[in-house]
Amino acid sequence: MIGPGRNHAPLQYTFTDEMNKEINDLTDYTLELSSINALLEYLTETQKIKLEHINNIRIYNSSKYMILGITARRNLELTERMNDKSKKGTLLWVLDKTATSMGGRLLRKWINEPLLDTLQINKRLNAVKELRENIILRGDLGQALKYVYDIERLVGKISYGNSNARDMVSLKGSLKQLPVIKDLLASTKSDMMQELYANLDLCADICGHIERAIVDEPPITITEGGIIKEGYNEQVDGYKQAGAEGKKWLLDLETRERDLTGIKTLKIGFNKVFGYFLEVTKSNISLVPERFIRKQTLTNGERYVTEELTEIEGKILGAEEKTVDLEYNLFTELREEIAKNIKRLQQSANIIAILDVINSFANVAEDMGYNIPIVDNSGVIDIKDGRHPVIEKILGERCICAK
Repeated sequence: MIGPGRNHAPLQYTFTDEMNKEINDLTDYTLELSSINALLEYLTETQKIKLEHINNIRIYNSSKYMILGITARRNLELTERMNDKSKKGTLLWVLDKTATSMGGRLLRKWINEPLLDTLQINKRLNAVKELRENIILRGDLGQALKYVYDIERLVGKISYGNSNARDMVSLKGSLKQLPVIKDLLASTKSDMMQELYANLDLCADICGHIERAIVDEPPITITEGGIIKEGYNEQVDGYKQAGAEGKKWLLDLETRERDLTGIKTLKIGFNKVFGYFLEVTKSNISLVPERFIRKQTLTNGERYVTEELTEIEGKILGAEEKTVDLEYNLFTELREEIAKNIKRLQQSANIIAILDVINSFANVAEDMGYNIPIVDNSGVIDIKDGRHPVIEKILGERCICAK
């Protein structure tokens, strides 16, 4: 679908259901389309930012989830305590062993929106069962997830155009874990795990582009250079080489002037106000030749320039300025190129979040000794030796609440 286009480039987005399957027939969604277009138009007008990251509109069907009002959520203390709003002592506190921020957010969402579809419930349960029974797979998956940063937030920053080179390095580090995670999922058997395996995009091209372009430890700012890796761009390499050669010219000039003038303490310095200069102490001013041009008087000496020093300064500063400008342009081009792949990154981030939550459930089930329930549409609730997860964890011992 195409979003608002009045005075703006149209936005591309698709409609999907709860299971992220695309909805092609939108005949019954006329009102929804109008509302969404109005909302996107409002965001475009008021936020003045790019909205390319909003590319998937998911239809929420209340019949697929248990509806929990604010009062019910508060009284049940699902995600926060009633008295102090803290996490400790809640169901989220018991279940949250997630390794990523994305997984933590998704877990909170799942707790607040319990499924009613028995098919989907059992798919989740079978995935949890598989990981619980495979301690090696569970451990390896948890270890890999520890090195995944918040891809969702990084994608948002890239889309807004305010990400820096360190964000790119974080994204690269996260994407490097995707092949490891996919290899671990290859041996899984449950339907849900196999679906996640099949749909996990490794984004190897994006990872490779960042690897080639950005240095491993870039500065925070992107406007002062030092972010593009050697070998990525010939012009940048050429400017950097010119700057390095200029520094060698300065050392050679300093040595030569010391020999010519006999001023052994003469040295070349630099500051942002005067640029490069030759500094001579007061005791040696009588040895200064006429070709030295006075630049600044100090308490303990004088600063001078020469025609040769000025020429070298122009070459060095010119190369540095061109390097900074070109590196900034190359970085923004890289950022825009990655922004074109936001949908792929979002899909991979969502899969990582699901895996993180499933792995968290499996770890909790193992630690607490939980059993897999039988969930069907019979309408019968039959609980034997039911336990209260929150009270148990607080007390540190088993608490049978239902016989």
